[in-house]
Amino acid sequence: MCKCIYCNSEDLSVSDIISYALTGTKLTRRFVCHKHNAFTNDNFEKRAISNLDFFRSSLGLSDRKGAEIKYKANVIIDGITIPNISVSGRKSIYEDKKRLFPTEENGKKVLVGNIEKLKQKKDVVTEEIKLLDMSDVVVSVTFSIEELFASDEMLHTVAKIAYEWFCAVNEINEFVPECYKEIVDSILMEQPIKDVVEIVVDGNLDYALKDICHLGSHGLFEYVDTNGCRYVIYNFWGIIYYKIRICNCYNLYLYNLDGDQSRTVFGTMGKSNFISMPAREAIKQYHKVYSQKLEQLVKTIVLSLRKTKVLVVYMYKALFSIHQLKYP
Repeated sequence: MCKCIYCNSEDLSVSDIISYALTGTKLTRRFVCHKHNAFTNDNFEKRAISNLDFFRSSLGLSDRKGAEIKYKANVIIDGITIPNISVSGRKSIYEDKKRLFPTEENGKKVLVGNIEKLKQKKDVVTEEIKLLDMSDVVVSVTFSIEELFASDEMLHTVAKIAYEWFCAVNEINEFVPECYKEIVDSILMEQPIKDVVEIVVDGNLDYALKDICHLGSHGLFEYVDTNGCRYVIYNFWGIIYYKIRICNCYNLYLYNLDGDQSRTVFGTMGKSNFISMPAREAIKQYHKVYSQKLEQLVKTIVLSLRKTKVLVVYMYKALFSIHQLKYP
């Protein structure tokens, strides 16, 4: 029988090992209790994911109901800036017939929005409505790479994913304090997360996996380092490699001829070592590298099944419109 891998409770719920919000794929396991499932989501996972909303939208990800991802941005239309509004890409701006946006033009307060919506508003003189050129709408998003990839909430989320993935692939269905107390205490915010999560700055690893870990994908593997500790390497979206220390021991199960059964813990030495640094330090030193990868990510179109269906419907409507036929 499974128990919670954080506390051995038997009051279990289903955990998203890698959140659907980050990958569009359901990777779940029933081995986390309701209490700790809520704890990880409410204390850091939700915030870490919301910081990535712009990039999630660029990748064509959606929420569980299939709705497009919304994010905050400054929108510039025909020289007029509409600050800090919720959008889900340029299409949401072109087709927005419900919202009016108060802003300023040359120091004068103005309203920007759909013409028919403007006409319905009191005190708006139809003759004073100015048509704006929508041919070159600019969506401006400001973000910090350090906040995206090295914030405490992101590092906690990475540690949570790595630990739960490690338990899932190794069929670990309970909390073993003598092995996993450090990683669990870090995830549950009882000790500094920087003690167990760093960023790999080893160019050899990046070179070896660049053709496997594609932009937008997630890749994980485990290994034993030269210091005898077991680690998980987590490649996030093909951009950044995290190194998460899981434990420095193994369980050895003994089944003796006299019928006695027992379990002991031992360590081992490995042959691998990937150079890593504290997360914030790595971001500062290799800021340009991660900026270039993010730029490539935004320009990359990941043709998922959901995105393909959206494109098919869009083309179908366009063809009917061209032939002046009514779309069913």
